[in-house]
Amino acid sequence: MLSWSDAFTFATYSLAVPLAGVATGTVVLAGWLSYLKVVSLSDTLKKLPGNHLGSFQQADVDTEEWAREHANGRRDRTPLNLRLPGLYPFEGRLRLLTLDPRIIAYILNSSNFEKPAESRAFLTKLLGKGMFAAEGREHKAMRKAFAPAFAKSVLRVIEPVMLQKAEQVRSSCVSRLPPTICCWQLCDIWSREAKDGAVDVQSWLHRASLDVMTALGFGEDVNAVADKQDSIYAAYRSMLRLIEYGTNAFNLYLSLKISWFHTVFPDVLSRTFDAAHHSILTSGRSLLHLDASPKLFEKDEEVSTPSLLHAIIRDSMRTNKTADAQLFGVLSTLLFNGADSVGSTTAWALHHLSLNQNYQHRLRAELAEIRNDTDRVKVLESLPLLSNLIRETLRLSPPLAATIRVACRDEVLHAGEDIVLSDGSLVREIFVKKGTLVHIPIEPVNTLTDFWGADAKVFNPDRWNNLPETAKALPGIHQTMAFLFGPHSCPGSNIALAEMRIFIAAIVQHFELHVAADIGRMNALMLRPYVRTKWLAEGVQLPLALIPISA
Repeated sequence: MLSWSDAFTFATYSLAVPLAGVATGTVVLAGWLSYLKVVSLSDTLKKLPGNHLGSFQQADVDTEEWAREHANGRRDRTPLNLRLPGLYPFEGRLRLLTLDPRIIAYILNSSNFEKPAESRAFLTKLLGKGMFAAEGREHKAMRKAFAPAFAKSVLRVIEPVMLQKAEQVRSSCVSRLPPTICCWQLCDIWSREAKDGAVDVQSWLHRASLDVMTALGFGEDVNAVADKQDSIYAAYRSMLRLIEYGTNAFNLYLSLKISWFHTVFPDVLSRTFDAAHHSILTSGRSLLHLDASPKLFEKDEEVSTPSLLHAIIRDSMRTNKTADAQLFGVLSTLLFNGADSVGSTTAWALHHLSLNQNYQHRLRAELAEIRNDTDRVKVLESLPLLSNLIRETLRLSPPLAATIRVACRDEVLHAGEDIVLSDGSLVREIFVKKGTLVHIPIEPVNTLTDFWGADAKVFNPDRWNNLPETAKALPGIHQTMAFLFGPHSCPGSNIALAEMRIFIAAIVQHFELHVAADIGRMNALMLRPYVRTKWLAEGVQLPLALIPISA
């Protein structure tokens, strides 16, 4: 039996250990917070316009209004270079937000600025080790491998086949062949669904585009447009749904900082991701063992697109010893990034048309002028209003709302205009230290009144007939950066634009589009639509009321 003195000693020791741990933790935390304070006092961005607390990236916050509100006494123009607070207490350094075309062009073309480690870790966790998570030599090698598949010569082989398949499905003459492009199949399905009310065009277009990408990549049609539970589509949606709802967001952030976090502390996020990856890999491996060169696609002996992409994927697997992470990354580069961006942007285009009946009527009239004996692909590419509609949609509703880079070394950025500092002085240079994060908000650049004019936030496809000189100077395809810019620009932009033209033309010719709900927007990897009153219950969607047009 313990004596009172022994019991007291044991109790004291039992309390001393955790108290010592708490004391040590307190000292470490105090030291870290002191370090953050020192870093903030010496921050080279502290005199820039902006704020130290809070965030401009809240829902429905207008970046232009925020920037003018926090300008250093200047109200005649929107400041193009501003400071943002870091993620306290994990970061002590301020971040740079730039709307400056000169700085943006430099950063997106410079090897001194890369995607931050956390961003790459997130993209790898979601989409595998693909092109969009890679940097440096690895990214160059992947881009080089995929480049032949997206060449214009290949595009000319693809488009006629797409249109041929669409016409065959529409006329019901090829029941023995799967509807690769799905445009006319969509029209048939929507004709039936529209009788019961609105149709979620976001879901249908995403799945139809997924069918296109599997046909291009493997010469096979997974027919996701007819099966909402298609394994590939359902797997990607299961992951995105958690991202959209912010499920276990703090755990996700910790897992990006600590690679083994989810291994030790698995949660619904990690389990869903693992299950989705397994499903997509299983489908991908199955597709890779199918015949990759169906006769249907062999229009040109030198360029057979599906077999070409199939070879790229097999070569990548061979180079990377068929590691699941690499295979999954290659599949996601082709299947997810291509289908998700095209499906979303096309849905936004139809949404804008539903809100602007005048442009819808004009586009339908323009499409009605296409003769049956012409090359439909070339004609669609040359139609001015259709082209302007897509440009305006990419401007107002870009697939990627923003991107972020980190300085890999100390750098001096040269601004395109004077910067008013907090002390009233004017400078043209910004010194950023190694490790500084730089935000490039694509959507705000696309809608800044100083660049685009007083109606910058208004849907107006006709603006592209006479752009302001300030807008013409902006970087990117169609001056919008919708496909990014520089070495990391989208290699498949030609295919994406061709798909958008084909889908929009087919749908507008067959349906009147009308508003069915109040649509909001959220940034979850890409810019996504939702019904404001049904977000929690139904998530991402873009319903439209469709009225079939009599032939």
